[in-house]
Amino acid sequence: MGTDRGNDAVRWCRGRRSEVPLLRAQLRSLARLGPAEDDHRHACRVAVGLFGPGLVLLAAGRPDLIIYAAFGSFTGMYGRAEPHRLRLVHQAQAGGVLLSGVGTGVLLSHSHAPPWVLVVTQIGCASVWSLVSDRLGLRPAGPFFGIFALGATASVPADRVAPWAAISICAATVLFCLLVSSAGAIRSRERFTGRQVERGPGSLVHAGRYAVAVSAAGAGGLVLGVDHANWATASAAVPLAVIGVRDRLAPGIRDVTHRGIHRVLGTLAGLSRSPLRCCSPTCPTSCSPCS
Repeated sequence: MGTDRGNDAVRWCRGRRSEVPLLRAQLRSLARLGPAEDDHRHACRVAVGLFGPGLVLLAAGRPDLIIYAAFGSFTGMYGRAEPHRLRLVHQAQAGGVLLSGVGTGVLLSHSHAPPWVLVVTQIGCASVWSLVSDRLGLRPAGPFFGIFALGATASVPADRVAPWAAISICAATVLFCLLVSSAGAIRSRERFTGRQVERGPGSLVHAGRYAVAVSAAGAGGLVLGVDHANWATASAAVPLAVIGVRDRLAPGIRDVTHRGIHRVLGTLAGLSRSPLRCCSPTCPTSCSPCS
């Protein structure tokens, strides 16, 4: 009996040692960067798309309205490695999704909708925008940016700006981003080609995943009494976007887990800067933890 126990202990130690290289490989994969695909040009387009409208709002003395321009500027994030003309088409389509998200959020804010209405609306929009994203072949894939825009703008106080003004700021920013992107599309002689799109049960199953994930996150936020449950619903949509078109019916868990970890680490990094901002002289007293 003593020999058996000794052998079991040896096998357990060997098993633990074999897990160490696997754990190290998993940690390295979290920090691994993919090959660059003209990323600096894409980053410049996105930056210019927000810098222009943001500068106008700052000059007008309304920095509090930059949130509507920010979501409109997300238009420039689409079509990173695509040909110029295809990128312009997809950015116009994505701009429509973002504008619908901001418009829906603004209407919910001005109607003083309760939190559960916001969560239900996000569930429905997540499913629909997932199908739309698959049908159009948008990249980044999924409904995350639309859900993010909807939830954030719905949380803005209704008396800050008129609905038409908020939607107009977003629409003007979308058009500005398309103008920035069209500068390359006009000169381009690249042949217009479509992207692989998803139709059928795979797309429907994936839309169902978004509905379940957003429902669970929203319900958890409501039960816990979180003031901004929309952050939970938006975060729930992030990991699912990594599932490729061909893997919709049998997705792997590793990439989904890695994307979720990236989301958590990014959120923690952002939150770590909040005390510094809230303790600054320009921060309202109501939001300062130092008061």
